[in-house]
Amino acid sequence: MLPRADVSRIALSVMTTIFKDLARGLVTSILIAVASSQATAQTAPTNSAPASTNSVAKPVHKVRKNPAAPAEGTRYPFHGTVASVDAKAKTITLEGKKAPRKLEITSTTHLFREDKPTTLGSILPGDYAHGTVLKKGGAEQIVKGSFGLKPAKKAEGAEPEKKQ
Repeated sequence: MLPRADVSRIALSVMTTIFKDLARGLVTSILIAVASSQATAQTAPTNSAPASTNSVAKPVHKVRKNPAAPAEGTRYPFHGTVASVDAKAKTITLEGKKAPRKLEITSTTHLFREDKPTTLGSILPGDYAHGTVLKKGGAEQIVKGSFGLKPAKKAEGAEPEKKQ
């Protein structure tokens, strides 16, 4: 009878060999499937239906990569302190160095307080605001905005606090 250590070593060797063989087989199967799908896609006819003289060509629609992305406008970040909130006009005004800045709220705007979704009614003057706006025709619309306390600046060279 073999000692227990030898039996364990042999079992480990057999299991390793089986795993390697399975992995090779799986990789080979994936490579064959990918190669055959590429070959099929290259040789497949683009339109298998015969052309008819009475057929009407269907319009081709361009599909944007991100359907939620706006068709026009420029996105950029914003930050500042909330000066006022107008719920009726759906606007937030930020304090500015030169002049106040009015940001619009739209139906697609996402508002957050402490990383949780919130409403326009919970935003208060004095809150720190930051996020992304979309400039469309001179108006700045909030795409995503976070409100609350201003994050504390980290001192240079200071180590992050450890959670206990």
